[in-house]
Amino acid sequence: MSGKIKKKSGNQIDEAQIVAWLAESPDFFTRHPGSLSSMELPVDSGTAISLHQYQVRVLREEKVELVQKLGSLLKNVKTNHKIHSDLLGLAGSMVSLAREGAKTPAYLALIKQHFALLDVKLIDKTGFPEAFKILVSLVGKADSACNDKPDAALRSLLFEANAARVLSIAVVPVKHGRKCHAYLVLAADDEERFKPGMGGEFLKLLAQLVSSLIDDAR
Repeated sequence: MSGKIKKKSGNQIDEAQIVAWLAESPDFFTRHPGSLSSMELPVDSGTAISLHQYQVRVLREEKVELVQKLGSLLKNVKTNHKIHSDLLGLAGSMVSLAREGAKTPAYLALIKQHFALLDVKLIDKTGFPEAFKILVSLVGKADSACNDKPDAALRSLLFEANAARVLSIAVVPVKHGRKCHAYLVLAADDEERFKPGMGGEFLKLLAQLVSSLIDDAR
């Protein structure tokens, strides 16, 4: 929007137009340095600072924000790298079991050992109808679910003698196509291991791996 700034009725100038025009004319204050003499930029303390000081402050704040975003990005990259490395190692071991003609219990034992878990269960509708129904409600249509306060009744159904030691669980749907026919339940004796909302990427990839290999072994 170059050219003149139109005035509203009552000789009022649209501030949005001024802002847009200044954005298109970054050298305005260089060409008209005198226009800065009467300008005041308030800060949080209530005092006024020069335009130059204000620009420096804004740039510093933007730099801090960018550094924080970069740090968060790098942290996510490292986390994702570890997740993929862990699952890649598990996948290699599971493929080796598949070549040996292993059955489901062997895969469950491997997952338990690989991730140092208290227990791992595969719950299907036929063998564990009551527990399966509870897990359907717990997971819903999500890719997975974590619970750091698992219901006592569910713990008893799933883990029997170990029920009292189970402090957190993660539930992963095992699918054939789009249909879920079983749930992989990971149990830990640490309530911080599986908290609601965590492990989404890890559990999603684990679900894909388990669905493809354990399903074939059934």
